[in-house]
Amino acid sequence: MQAHGVCPPHCCTKGRVVAPKYPDITVDLSGEDGHAMRIIALVRKAMVEAACPEEAVKAYIDAAMADDYDHLLRVSAQTVCVTGLKDLPA
Repeated sequence: MQAHGVCPPHCCTKGRVVAPKYPDITVDLSGEDGHAMRIIALVRKAMVEAACPEEAVKAYIDAAMADDYDHLLRVSAQTVCVTGLKDLPA
């Protein structure tokens, strides 16, 4: 599997290729393992700085907080290009 950081246009998720909704936005999650609220804050900040619609930012936050930590990582990778992680949950 390729390392994260190959965006745009794709991120890897355990062998599956995922094209994030906003591939031009890259968020480095190095050192953020286990810090769910910090990850949400970093993705939110990047989306706001990239002038994403407020509705899209809110939708990301709602989806990211809807389930467990693995779900948060998947939603983040489906929304923006995530770098700095060794692997994402399937």
